[in-house]
Amino acid sequence: MDNEYREDMATPLGQDVKNPLERHLLVTVSEDTAHQYGLRFVGNFLHTRETLKVTLFYVAPLPPQAYGKPDFLAPEHVDLTDRTTEMRGRHALEKAAKTMAAMGLPEGRIRTRFKFREYSTAQDILTEAHRGLYDAVVLGHRGISSLEQFWNPSLGRSLLDSQFAVPLWVCRRPDYSRRNVLLCVDGSGPSLCMVDHAGFILAREEEHHVTLFSVQTPNLEDETVTGHIFGLARKTLLANGLPAERIQTKAVSSADTAEAILAEAQEGRYAAVAMGRTGSSHGFLKRIFLGSVSTTVFNQLEGAVLWVCQ
Repeated sequence: MDNEYREDMATPLGQDVKNPLERHLLVTVSEDTAHQYGLRFVGNFLHTRETLKVTLFYVAPLPPQAYGKPDFLAPEHVDLTDRTTEMRGRHALEKAAKTMAAMGLPEGRIRTRFKFREYSTAQDILTEAHRGLYDAVVLGHRGISSLEQFWNPSLGRSLLDSQFAVPLWVCRRPDYSRRNVLLCVDGSGPSLCMVDHAGFILAREEEHHVTLFSVQTPNLEDETVTGHIFGLARKTLLANGLPAERIQTKAVSSADTAEAILAEAQEGRYAAVAMGRTGSSHGFLKRIFLGSVSTTVFNQLEGAVLWVCQ
């Protein structure tokens, strides 16, 4: 069992068997209560609460007493007296939990998790995401700051370039009045992963529709291929229980994939833009999260949340 000073679950997890319809989200939390975009997006976007569970996650800096003590998590160090950092983190989690409850999520479906940083905020989020088998990681104000640091290729590593099996929801000042999801498809593995994720999350959210969106390179793409990709994506959404009447398709021709995505997101006032991280090396969203397209969408998307699946 983890040392209590290192990390804990404020509400015990227990040994419940996971409901296959249950959506369990890991939502990052910071002390900046005015900019908790992630948890507010979840509360405003998802309304079927009986199958929704949220774990609020706070990663705190190491306390000053731990500097130079790589083994400070050992039992002999748990009696450190200055726990100001820990108290601030737990207070932030408490306020975040109250915010979620005020938005209508039952208290029994809200859990909190506090831990001191071991590697970096981003890597600790990765570790928790994999260990907890969450359905998505929701990055709000604090999480995005870490993501922006890791996005810089000069650092030699990137959160989005990690082997990250859990979908990310990147929430930067979302417009909570928006509805529906723009689902970018190209037939690649990551794209189909996102289609499956979107279908699972949205199947019982009756107020949201999904638009399957394809960006075709002028004079190069085959309409037959596009139709096949749409058909496969539609089949996956239907298999997740999303009704056919809530699925639409749209294909556009453009030499600038990022510009086409951003324009459609703005024009359609979508609440979220969903896509695979890499895309197909020969498809419509060519290696979307390895080059300029990824940077452009990440930096310029406004009003909508970015959903990313590897």
